[in-house]
Amino acid sequence: MTTDTSTANIVVASDRNYLDYLDIVLKSLLAHHQSFNVFILNAGDISPEWVMERQQFFAQRQSSLRLVYINQDELQRYHPSGYITQATYLRYYIAKLFEYNQSNRWLYLDCDIVINGDIFQPFSDSRFSQFPLGAVQDPFVSNLAQHRFRQGDYFNAGVLYINADQWVGVTEQLIQLTEKLQETLVYGDQDVLNVYFHKHWFAIDWRYNCQLEHFLLDRVNTENVSPDLIHFTGPVKPLANAQFAPKAQRAVDLFRFYAKTSYQTVLENPIGFFKFVLTSK
Repeated sequence: MTTDTSTANIVVASDRNYLDYLDIVLKSLLAHHQSFNVFILNAGDISPEWVMERQQFFAQRQSSLRLVYINQDELQRYHPSGYITQATYLRYYIAKLFEYNQSNRWLYLDCDIVINGDIFQPFSDSRFSQFPLGAVQDPFVSNLAQHRFRQGDYFNAGVLYINADQWVGVTEQLIQLTEKLQETLVYGDQDVLNVYFHKHWFAIDWRYNCQLEHFLLDRVNTENVSPDLIHFTGPVKPLANAQFAPKAQRAVDLFRFYAKTSYQTVLENPIGFFKFVLTSK
């Protein structure tokens, strides 16, 4: 593969149950970036028409949006657990997309994410060329008294900065490892990815995957930094009619802002216009 760092490719895995959140990811991406490609991994329940309606907005940012199907039969081998569904395992198949673009820069994003700044900066890290994967430590799992799949540092798999040049054969090996470990997994494919990439990933700054736990631990206010990417981990999501901890309310408000804001309104404003200050200081 020819290394090309001029274009970033973003992969989002989703099913129709998360379309409201997928819209938030897409609108917030357009609010802060241009000239990138988005691939939506899906097992067949998102219609091409849904994507076609949004492609016009991506064209205005010199970007593209594409739907890529993974056969539903592939997912039947994985066991759902609680709020962790079979769809989460779609990220195993990222390598199938590499043929669509020769860039080695691939960024995987979960759907319970909102963008609040430039998220491409970690691709410029000198370590990116040395490792297959860059990620942010998971503060919730790291603070557990014990977790059988935590071998030293443990990363959150909702945001993955992938070096495609070092991703050969990964899909098949992840599938085999999942079949071996499946009955004992706690956090699904995230556990598998941590076992497989143990000591073969580099840690990036928390503000590129600011998780709910970062707010609860007051990391945002302690460092007085507004993160560039907010990830609402856990079973209760910000569009739900539920009570949220006061420290996380600003993040909830950001999700809800994009839920109410149209694509056209986003595009009528310059890139970076909707940067939200999430600190209370």
